[in-house]
Amino acid sequence: MDRVYYGTDTRAVALLVGAALAVPLARRSEAVTGRPARHPVLGALALAGAALTGWCWATADGGDAWLYRGGLTAAALAVAAVLAHAVVSPASPTARLLALPPLVWLGRISYGVYLWHWPLFQWLTAERTGLTGFALLTARCALTLAAAGGSYLLVERPIRRARRLPRPAPALAGTAVAGVAAVAVLGTVPPAPPPNPRIALDAAPPTAGAAAGSPTPVPPARRPGRRPGPPRIAFLGDSVSWSLGTYLPEQEKFTVSVRAVQGCGIARLPEVRYIGEPHPNYPGCAHWDARWQRGVRADDPDVAVILLDRWELMDRKLDGRWQHVGEPAFDRYLAGELDKAVGIASARGAHVTLLTAPYTRRAERPDGGLWPEDDPARVDAWNRLLRAAAERHHATVLDLNRRACPEGRFAWEAGGVRVRSDGLHFTPEGVQRWLAPWLLPELYRLAVRGA
Repeated sequence: MDRVYYGTDTRAVALLVGAALAVPLARRSEAVTGRPARHPVLGALALAGAALTGWCWATADGGDAWLYRGGLTAAALAVAAVLAHAVVSPASPTARLLALPPLVWLGRISYGVYLWHWPLFQWLTAERTGLTGFALLTARCALTLAAAGGSYLLVERPIRRARRLPRPAPALAGTAVAGVAAVAVLGTVPPAPPPNPRIALDAAPPTAGAAAGSPTPVPPARRPGRRPGPPRIAFLGDSVSWSLGTYLPEQEKFTVSVRAVQGCGIARLPEVRYIGEPHPNYPGCAHWDARWQRGVRADDPDVAVILLDRWELMDRKLDGRWQHVGEPAFDRYLAGELDKAVGIASARGAHVTLLTAPYTRRAERPDGGLWPEDDPARVDAWNRLLRAAAERHHATVLDLNRRACPEGRFAWEAGGVRVRSDGLHFTPEGVQRWLAPWLLPELYRLAVRGA
């Protein structure tokens, strides 16, 4: 879908429709003499085009499949009908409406509005401004119009008139481009991992809350059939688990393997909603259990760490209707999958440690609100299922949510370092400086008791 939405070749239809319309209209304007005639058919098409355009503004969504099966072409033709009627019938209501000074001014800066709105809408978030809904939309539109108006007066109009740019214009344009580029780069490039800190594994972990709400049993010492070697800890789960396990500092007293499957949780129902759009499971997710089994057989861990997050929090279709964690039927489904996950992780005698899911903020809705899968209530509901599973299977629960979100709500930073890179995954610095000093001593104690 992204390819179809962003591709120049797939989205050029609007430009081509506009260019095709401009040719006959330009020729007609040169040939027309006398009083313009009425065009009732074109007027009817313009009225229908205006209605279709308004309907698209109110209801169309960027993920709607019909847009990419002729819908965008129909929208371009609808606008073309309105413009054509305004040009050939300058006395018509269409032309008089579009001649209103605010609309004329908006038309002049429309290309700047198009260019500026995207980075500004991404930067002016509900989290940054404290605004939501109509207030947030108003602030975004006002800043976009101001930026587009300034760039029109300082850059676009002087270039069109083939005059030298005003002195502030090059500096302003360069600063704007550099600023947008910096936001894009800094927002997408992960930070470089810091030097590995030395962590005292035998010391008490900083801050309590490790096994809150669950007993901390340990596996039997010298479990039968264990392969010789230092204690082994394996991370299972999704990409959040992958980011945690991968960024842990290397240790001399035990080994860490990461068998987490990026893009796959344990919920495998095929119909999923992700940030409001239909989203299929990624290839192989339906067989996550077989992939976990292969990892456990290969690693033979003493402690198997399970961290699952976003894929269990999304809406999925169960029994013919959309459901989510916190609803009884869906909770029963998730509990069954979780029991299977714990059984696979412990199949060779490893002690299972369940990490609570931290609160997330992956993306904002257009109105500044949270998508359902970022709702803290869903995270809490999932963590309750984890604790219940820990009691059934005599597993350990470590409260990662409390560590990553120490104030009880989503946090970008904790312990003086940035712990989340994109509202979901962990940063190398956050893992090594804040999470590892708390987590590794806990895992080491569990591992050496079973080694």
